[in-house]
Amino acid sequence: MAIVAGLVLAMVAFRRVRGVLHPETRREATRQAIGPRSRRMLTAILAIARVAVGLAALAGIVWLASRLFP
Repeated sequence: MAIVAGLVLAMVAFRRVRGVLHPETRREATRQAIGPRSRRMLTAILAIARVAVGLAALAGIVWLASRLFP
């Protein structure tokens, strides 16, 4: 039991020395880095647009390959 307690304390000390943030603190820091809500919305819309373009390109490649190699 003492070994487990020592490992837990070592882990806590290591995280403090490294500056590891708790999930809530990290989430808040990320929100502040991204900016206001409108900026987050724009980022999400652009990410969705990139995924849509990628899927359309993949569908085009599959369609073209099926036409060229029947």
